[in-house]
Amino acid sequence: ADFIVVISPDQEENVRYRLRDGGKILSANEIDVSALANPRCVNVALLGRLSQELEIPNDAWEQALKECLPEKILEINQRAFEAGRG
Repeated sequence: ADFIVVISPDQEENVRYRLRDGGKILSANEIDVSALANPRCVNVALLGRLSQELEIPNDAWEQALKECLPEKILEINQRAFEAGRG
């Protein structure tokens, strides 16, 4: 794999063998969870972090969030996504 996203940091070593040479593990350790409005949004923050590594336009990410998330949780997740982008 080029990238592996790990929400539980204790799983990093368990999946490292799946990385190709030069691949990256993106971990929840990279996210300041205290800066998120809701810590349950860490998965979307990690998606934001991953978006920094991929050549996908930001508007495509924004559209995907709008299509996949219910309106009532969209804004909080958009903020988490941006937090993950740094």
